[in-house]
Amino acid sequence: MAGAAGQPIEDLSGVDADLLDALPFGAIQLSGDGVILGYSRGESALSGLAAKDVIGKHFFRDVAPCASVSEFVGKFAELRSGGRSGLVKLRFVFKYARGAKLVEIAMVHDAATDVTTLLVKAVLSEPNL
Repeated sequence: MAGAAGQPIEDLSGVDADLLDALPFGAIQLSGDGVILGYSRGESALSGLAAKDVIGKHFFRDVAPCASVSEFVGKFAELRSGGRSGLVKLRFVFKYARGAKLVEIAMVHDAATDVTTLLVKAVLSEPNL
């Protein structure tokens, strides 16, 4: 459906929470200013954080301050600054209370809604990564 409208197939900015929860990986929807709009069960399983505890909070400041580095937040800002929809992929290490996880992230921005969806897939989990 998104692909037919000219958006990347990975664009999940308009889907409801039930569909996000059905994905076999994590998904986080962010507003243009970085506030969490959606947080899937898959992401809760990766992070150990419940959706009810993070929705409405600022992702980079309140939930994942480790992502407030140019490698991550810089790509988020750059993706949004073009005024067009787009996709950026990166690898990142999230450091959670129960251990670190190397993840692959597809960061998909929908310019029409100014919503960026982070698709998060674990690559490697280590207690001391």
